[in-house]
Amino acid sequence: MLMNRQPPHQRAGIALIVVMIAITVLSIMAAAFAFSMKVETRLAQNSNSETELIWLGRSGVEFAR
Repeated sequence: MLMNRQPPHQRAGIALIVVMIAITVLSIMAAAFAFSMKVETRLAQNSNSETELIWLGRSGVEFAR
């Protein structure tokens, strides 16, 4: 019985394609995570300055009176 086996160089080519796809997917996931962290950092900065801005607004109203 003869088996239809792929030559080793064809299997290596398929493995290379699988690895390249995996690297691409992981790179996209890393980029999405980095973007998400950038947004989270911006939200945290805005949250920290919110109290200061409220008091600045109140002092502006008092100054205008």
